[in-house]
Amino acid sequence: MYKTMKKGILTSLFSLGFAFAFAQGVITFEKTTHEFGDVKETGGPISHDFKFKNTGDQPIIISNVQASCGCTTPDWTKTPVAPGQSGLIKAQYNPLGRPGQFNKSLTITSNSVEATTVIYIKGNVVPDVAPTTPAASPVTTPAQIVKPATPTAPTKPAIKNTGKKAVKKGAKKK
Repeated sequence: MYKTMKKGILTSLFSLGFAFAFAQGVITFEKTTHEFGDVKETGGPISHDFKFKNTGDQPIIISNVQASCGCTTPDWTKTPVAPGQSGLIKAQYNPLGRPGQFNKSLTITSNSVEATTVIYIKGNVVPDVAPTTPAASPVTTPAQIVKPATPTAPTKPAIKNTGKKAVKKGAKKK
C-alpha cells in the first residue's frame, strides 16, 4: 500500500508540474499598428495607447519596452496583468525636427507565450512653413543714399632692394 500511495503522489506531482510548465499568459493586442496620418512638426509630441488583454491563464509581467529610436518614448503597465484583465503600452513620438514619413517600432518583452511582441506607429510629419512677407517696395529713404567716396591721393609703391648693389632713385633701366 505504501508503494501505491507513493506512486500516486509522485504521479500527481508530476502531472501538476507538467500543467504549470504549459500555463502562461497570452498577450493579445486590439491592434499592433497605429497610423497617425499627417501631424504638424511643431504641434508637440503625439501619443497612442495600445491596449492589450491577457487571454492566457497566468499573469503577464512586461519586463521591458524598447523603442527603435530616441524620438519615441514608451510607457507601459508595470504591475502584473491577471488573466482576463487589460493593460496598455503608450507610445509617444516627438515630431520636432523630423519632417517626412516615419515608421517606428516598439519591442515588448514579457513572460507571455511569445516572449517578444512588436507594435508600430506610423505617420507623416508636415513641416511648418514660415509665413512669407510681400517684397518691400523700392522706396529710397535719405539714410539709404550713398555718397561717392572721396578720391585719395595716389600712393608711391614701396621698393625693396634684395640685391647686392645699391639702387639709385630715378635711375632708368636700359
